[in-house]
Amino acid sequence: MGIVQKDGATAVFKAKYFYNQLAPITYIRTVMGFPTWNAEFATQSSPCYPEIHSQQFGGSAAALSLVFGNNYHFNTQGINELPGYSFDSFEQAAIHGGKSRFYAGVGTQAAVDAGIWIGNKTAAFLDNNIKFLKE
Repeated sequence: MGIVQKDGATAVFKAKYFYNQLAPITYIRTVMGFPTWNAEFATQSSPCYPEIHSQQFGGSAAALSLVFGNNYHFNTQGINELPGYSFDSFEQAAIHGGKSRFYAGVGTQAAVDAGIWIGNKTAAFLDNNIKFLKE
């Protein structure tokens, strides 16, 4: 999972500066003419597309699914005082995480989808090309 995240992050940042898409906050401030508008959450200074955290969600979900299967039920109850979430797969959790990035105004839906796609493709590539020795 760590290799998937690091290699995927490299691909994301290469794509970010190739496409150079404005982040929602930058678009709202400069193109729409609201220079003092702020998002509820901190936003990154790098270009928006693809969204880096979504790549982390997608890559982690794909790697965990390779180990534990596609239908692995888990929940986040007990992690903090909030009620938590329940998921029927790691993919479902990745999609949920991606939505949080979109709703926070950090990335566009296209950027989130592209990030998840890169994470999935990175995990698949590594699974097909790296074999670890079992002790």
